[in-house]
Amino acid sequence: MRSIFLFAIVSLFLFACTPATMQNEEEEIPLAETDIRFEFMTTEADYDEINLVYYDHKIDAFRDSVMVFDYDNANNPLPIILEWENHGFQYLRGEVYRNNFSPAELTARILVNDTEVFIETKTGNANQFARIVWDYTID
Repeated sequence: MRSIFLFAIVSLFLFACTPATMQNEEEEIPLAETDIRFEFMTTEADYDEINLVYYDHKIDAFRDSVMVFDYDNANNPLPIILEWENHGFQYLRGEVYRNNFSPAELTARILVNDTEVFIETKTGNANQFARIVWDYTID
């Protein structure tokens, strides 16, 4: 009986002195509720377009599309933004490229639940297109 009482007091003391790390951890968001945001930017003046190729888990195949940048009244390029709400898959695979040899910069930025997880800028030249590839795993 005495050993049970001593065990209870020692356990209570250890529990009271243990830091509360569980309270400081961020709440984990279920994969099904993961929001993805893609932002593509160019420094090309007047006109630019990108080719986007990405893996679509819903159809189990790659998709591709051509997207043209819009420009404001001062001829500054506006970003192309894609948002996937409740993505629900762990992997992001794809690439974006400019189908010409322009020396202008091309930037791809990926955010998962408003947290930047990928950013890369490439510049084309006379021998190759500006091309950015990503293969990201959502934790």
